[in-house]
Amino acid sequence: MQNSLLFSQKRVNGEVRLFAYKGNVYVKGRSSETEKLYSEQEASMDSLEDFSPVDTTGFIGIQTIRLKKYGLQKAEEGENLSRA
Repeated sequence: MQNSLLFSQKRVNGEVRLFAYKGNVYVKGRSSETEKLYSEQEASMDSLEDFSPVDTTGFIGIQTIRLKKYGLQKAEEGENLSRA
């Protein structure tokens, strides 16, 4: 286990900017001089030529099952999930 963790982090480097507010921590940005794991152009669905929104329906359906169960559990506990 330890070796796999060390191997997975071998190329990890860079800087992460955080913002702490009222007991929460938010990631404000990430950067690395050598690793280019994120491309704004590739992350945008507008630039993908062979992407169809229909491709996501299976993933969305699976996530919906999990989120509905979570919502029902929270409602049973008396928690209000609306952000009004």
